[in-house]
Amino acid sequence: MDDKKLTEEEKVVKDESTVGDNKERSNSSPKWLNAFKSLNLFSLTALVIGALVLLGIGVYAITSGDEEEGPAIDSNLIQHQIETVSELTTTKYHYTNAGAFENQNTFYGWNVPFTKKNFILTYSGIIHAGIDMEAVNVDVRDAEIYIDIPDSQILSHELDEVSIKVLNEESSIFNPIKIEDYQAFAIEQEKVVEEQATANGLLEEANKQAQQAIMTVLKINPEIGDGNYTIVFQ
Repeated sequence: MDDKKLTEEEKVVKDESTVGDNKERSNSSPKWLNAFKSLNLFSLTALVIGALVLLGIGVYAITSGDEEEGPAIDSNLIQHQIETVSELTTTKYHYTNAGAFENQNTFYGWNVPFTKKNFILTYSGIIHAGIDMEAVNVDVRDAEIYIDIPDSQILSHELDEVSIKVLNEESSIFNPIKIEDYQAFAIEQEKVVEEQATANGLLEEANKQAQQAIMTVLKINPEIGDGNYTIVFQ
């Protein structure tokens, strides 16, 4: 009986020890997570470049197999390598926009509380722009790799409902507001921001980033990176 009781007590102690270890591991994770959140733009750019290199190495290692001379450079190989980095060919455009509105008693279901029916509103969001990877065509001819990519387009757009704020002119402070007809507001304002972003060269920048990402990954392959092949974008 005493042996059985001792065994059960030892089990309880072991379980408590395991719980303690789990708590220590769960408490340690926010340190690196907080450090990642505090990275500046230049650090994030370095991470993207590093991710491109790592992905390229992984793709090359998988496609090369056990062949000593590596795989033959053909259209199918290049097409596969490009498809694996589709996420990194996408440009993310973060924005905060402001708009002035006049002579309105209500605004998408929100009752304007000011004596003057003029107010300034701000909101934030993110636009994803890039190329349609399914429309990319690759043609390898001798020592030249021709890559035909379509023009970039806006792939998605999310306007953050929580970010909508109105300026209190008396205190010069932006206060959060709740818009009842958020769907109609988002459709209208997303259209405005997309027109502004396109006019400011978002799609042209997305084209450049897509080409740079593809070029970086393909040149991980030493057959291409050593200058044996020329990459031509069409």
